[in-house]
Amino acid sequence: MSLPGADPGLRPTRRRPFVVALATLAFGLALLAKDAVNVWWVTGAAALVTLAAAAWTDRRRLAGLLAPRRRDVLLGLGSGMALVVASHGLYVLAILWVPGLGWAVRQLYAGLQAPPGPLAAVPVVALVVLAEEVVWRGLLLDELLARLGAERSRRANLIALASLAYAIPHLVAGLPLLLLAALALGAVWATLRLTTGGLTAPVICHLVWSAGLAALWPLA
Repeated sequence: MSLPGADPGLRPTRRRPFVVALATLAFGLALLAKDAVNVWWVTGAAALVTLAAAAWTDRRRLAGLLAPRRRDVLLGLGSGMALVVASHGLYVLAILWVPGLGWAVRQLYAGLQAPPGPLAAVPVVALVVLAEEVVWRGLLLDELLARLGAERSRRANLIALASLAYAIPHLVAGLPLLLLAALALGAVWATLRLTTGGLTAPVICHLVWSAGLAALWPLA
């Protein structure tokens, strides 16, 4: 039995891996430069480059994946808010076991205070979220589905591969917490993509979580 939204016409291409590699390089360089350059400008620039390349690769397919459906919008909102609450709960428990975690989180938030600040930069957050979802839950999962097949039995493998690929640019940030979050949340958003067959739910979930923790209800 195939996964929802699987397109039997999907074929492996050279363009999708190229865009994934480009996005990995762009976001990796942005995270590498985050302490020397305004984090909002470099990540926003990486997102613009990535989205332009993704549109060049498969504009019509991505438009279909992003077509909003009421059920997916509600699922994205609900799962995003649940992730925000869960993140706060896990953080409270984790700092009891890992004394240095609070310092690491404060360091992460310190970088977000760069002008214009996290609240005013929510549009940049939305741009980055869209780019990440289009590449790692859109193009990458499409390529994996085309190469590995859309059978439900392969779902765990698809999620694992997509999550590992998403975590790669986070390696250069030098923040283990950010890497762990990328692995765990990448799996959540890949699951939403494969469950709903589209990108609406993972985009909204990702945006609610990112904007919520960055600007509206920070961990520290």
